[in-house]
Parts: sequence; C-alpha cells; structure tokens
Amino acid sequence: MKANIEAENIKGEIEIQSQEAQEFLNYIIPECFKDGIGIVNDLVKSWRWKNQINILQRSKFFLEEKNLDSSEIPLKILIPLLEKASLEEDENLQDKWSKLLAYASYSKEFEYTKSFINILDQLTVFEANILDWMYEEIKKVSNRTFRVKEVSIENSISENKLIIIFDNFLRLGLIIQGTRSSIIPEIISISPDGNYKITHFGKEFLQICKGIDNKAS
Repeated sequence: MKANIEAENIKGEIEIQSQEAQEFLNYIIPECFKDGIGIVNDLVKSWRWKNQINILQRSKFFLEEKNLDSSEIPLKILIPLLEKASLEEDENLQDKWSKLLAYASYSKEFEYTKSFINILDQLTVFEANILDWMYEEIKKVSNRTFRVKEVSIENSISENKLIIIFDNFLRLGLIIQGTRSSIIPEIISISPDGNYKITHFGKEFLQICKGIDNKAS
C-alpha cells in the first residue's frame, strides 16, 4: 500500500514538472509554429524523461532568478539545442545546456549560439570538467597559459590522453598556442612542451555555459 502511494506521488510530481516544462516551451517557441502541426506536443513527448524536463526547469529557474525576460527562440537554434540537450544525463553538462538555453532566450545576439550548441554536444564529461578547471584558473590570472604536464597532474590524467583532449579543444577553437595572437587558432598538433591559452571565443563559450554574462548580471 505504501509503495503504491509513493509511486502515485512520484507520478504526480513528474506530471507537474512535465506540464511546467511544456508551458515554458510554449512561451519561447515562435507563435507561427504553435498551431496546426502539433510541434509542441511532439517535442515535449520526446523530453518526458527526468533529465530532459530538468534542463527546461533549470533554464526557467535561472531566468527567474536573474529577473530576465525570456523571448521566442528561432527554430534553427531551438530545435537542435533541445534535441542535443535532451540526450545528456550528466548533471554538470545538463546545467550547461540549461544555461545555453536561457542565453538563447534572453539574448538577442545569436551569432555564436549555433556554434556553442555544436561545441557543447562534442564535449565529454571529463573534457567539460577540465575546461571548468581552466576557466577557474584564468579568473585568477587573465593571461594564464597552460602546459600539458601541469594540467595532467592537476586533473589526474595521463599526458597522452590530455594531448588528445587538447587536440579536440584546439579543433573546436577553445584554445590556442600561447605564443600566437590570432583569435582563430591555426590547426596544428599539440606539443607536450607548448604553452596554451583559452581563446576569446572559448572564454565566451565557457561564460555562457556557466550563466556568466553581462546581460545576466
């Protein structure tokens, strides 16, 4: 009997969360797509799992906490963002997806949002944790550079594996050789002895995914 009551309570809670998520989605989706093709219901049905609803709720809570007004998000941004975010189960990455969704809703600057979606989708949990560590370091020293050996020790990872991770960061435009001045990194192989720094583009990406933005201050 007790188990049945608990199951009903959980079911009721999920239904409430699903309804709240649908209401929020209904607000941010363009008006012209709300009727006739059933896109809202179709999308929400694919987001019923707890982690999918969680991302929408986190985004909604962030906007309310920062007293930011949400607005419609173009479908070319909204659909790929939600599709990719809905597959994420890690709490830290879910939080980043929710912050990126919130940014797309309150910001009118969409120049890099699609790029940010693709980058976040290509990061592993471990890579995201390393980037978080690097971001905390550049908050202490803005022109901070990083060496493979140092980062590998601080994050308990082999240098060989970190070189591969840095190669991915370089490919995504998140880091650059410390001696180069271009904001667009030249695709080169990572050297274990080289100095690397986060690009302006990379810093912007990390800030948005952490909910750190002048408009959200």
